[in-house]
Amino acid sequence: EFYEASLVYASVPRMYFGLDSTAYRELTVSPNLPNDLDYLTISNLMFYDVTYDMKVSDNKVQIFNVRGNGEEQTVKVMLKEEKGKEVYLNNKKIANAISENGYVIVTIPFEACTVEMK
Repeated sequence: EFYEASLVYASVPRMYFGLDSTAYRELTVSPNLPNDLDYLTISNLMFYDVTYDMKVSDNKVQIFNVRGNGEEQTVKVMLKEEKGKEVYLNNKKIANAISENGYVIVTIPFEACTVEMK
């Protein structure tokens, strides 16, 4: 068959959503959209035993339609730091965000949520 056809399905989540997993049971999300895209949504992603949908923009990550048990997993969201803006989780300001190398980083439980800079 044509294994090259699967490259699109593997590269888009990694390239535009910044999906990666370098720590045990921790999914990293670091949006990197082209200037012409306001947002991008992808459905039926899977991480361990959890299936979910995700929508990203430059300053927002939304995880929704979570199916499965995500109790043992975490999500590390990395958003580009912007002066005068703060990080919010489900519209509540986050106090434990870390600023590192031009990014604001938040690690949260794997569940339906919205993380954004505003």
